[in-house]
Amino acid sequence: MTNKLKNAFDKISTLSEKEQDAIAEALLAVVDDTWGLEDDKDEAEWDALVGSKKSHAWLDKMVKQVRQDVKEGKVYDFDPSDSNPSSP
Repeated sequence: MTNKLKNAFDKISTLSEKEQDAIAEALLAVVDDTWGLEDDKDEAEWDALVGSKKSHAWLDKMVKQVRQDVKEGKVYDFDPSDSNPSSP
């Protein structure tokens, strides 16, 4: 694990459980959609995309939005196997 990723996880670990779960879901969605990277060119493109200022700005915006949603009670537990999920 890189130092940057460890630092990110250290910071995320200080958030509420709901915030951590929301961020984990977002990260897993990204990893699942890009897991098939097979050559160096794809990896270089991925690194450039994730390392860009635009990506960092978007992630900062998403963290702020998740925190606001949690504060406003807009986040609730969701189980895709549950046919009757509770609403906020």
